[in-house]
Amino acid sequence: MSGALRRSAIGGGAAVLGLVLVKALWVGGVRVSARELLEGGAREDLMTRRAYLLDRLAFQKGEGDSPAGLPEKFRGEWALGALSMSGTAMVQIALADPETREESRDRVAQWIDQAQRPALQRFDTRAWGRNALATLESPEGHLGYLGHLNLLLASHKYLGGDGRFDGLHRRITESLRAKLERSPVLVAETYPGEIYVPDVVAAVASIALFEKATTGDSPFARRWVARARERLLDPATGALPFSVDLPGRVRQGPRGCGMGWNSFYLGFVDPKFNREQYDVMKTVFAGRAGGIVPGIREWPRGVRRGGDVDSGPLIGGLTPSGTGFAIAGAVLNGDRAFLGDLLNTSEGAGFTVQWKGRRRYATAPLVGDAILLSMKTARPWDTRYLRRNPR
Repeated sequence: MSGALRRSAIGGGAAVLGLVLVKALWVGGVRVSARELLEGGAREDLMTRRAYLLDRLAFQKGEGDSPAGLPEKFRGEWALGALSMSGTAMVQIALADPETREESRDRVAQWIDQAQRPALQRFDTRAWGRNALATLESPEGHLGYLGHLNLLLASHKYLGGDGRFDGLHRRITESLRAKLERSPVLVAETYPGEIYVPDVVAAVASIALFEKATTGDSPFARRWVARARERLLDPATGALPFSVDLPGRVRQGPRGCGMGWNSFYLGFVDPKFNREQYDVMKTVFAGRAGGIVPGIREWPRGVRRGGDVDSGPLIGGLTPSGTGFAIAGAVLNGDRAFLGDLLNTSEGAGFTVQWKGRRRYATAPLVGDAILLSMKTARPWDTRYLRRNPR
């Protein structure tokens, strides 16, 4: 029911954290503390997880590493999710460890080629009846696929890309901008008739990264935030809704899985707005299962509903996916105490294992490892590696 990559990534996050609320009751500690993560002391953990992803991200059939029995649609989503999340992680790691930049740049170029294979586009093509790259001038949204391909293209550019994708990057950015501008509230469809605000946020993030790389500023991001403040925020909570229609009427109100996701991508759009939404997330959605295990609730206090593919299985009202994604918000906003809680919870679910210098979460599919590495390494992107500004 949610957008392509967001749905796949949330599903992967749920798989990573699915057992967390039970296991965290007895898991004794966390391999990386909030202090280490915020102060640069987690290099070994991040580099061994990076090495695992580099080993695994070479899809021969285009559908990645997905659990047995996963429907064909989600196999494509999970594969694209693993590539997109790994791309952002590679940039963030390279900004802290410049020696990784060239290898990461070359690998992201390979992932861009993989993402354009028919097998990785199939989930979106079947939903719309047409290939997303053949509809760049049409009103069709294709937001889940195009937004995250654009994020991969941005990752290559910010790693000092050689320009081979510049034309495609510009065309997709201009297409996304035009698709969003057809709505008075600057939203577009993920699938026909389905608009998910978290997918919109990710697409806006990809536009902001392109504009900042080319001009140093993102006028579109400013306009989008202004419009969101005026027309989209839930009057009761101040949170962005989960789903709307093209005029901006709410179809589904705020949810914890969406708020966690937004806490990463809004960092590229507007740090101040990200901080505002992060504070709302903590006020409205932070909670403890059984009064003990910390995390993000799927629904605001007083709302009783079940979970779905986006939230993951709710335990004590907490969403596994929203809890995992909220790590990025805590990192970006320097919230050490809450970050420590979330790291303990995620480690309780993941059960870190290491073999031959490769570290991963034992209970996670590949996309889950990619998500959590990107969330842990979240940081503002600067332009030091851009070809127009080599240093």
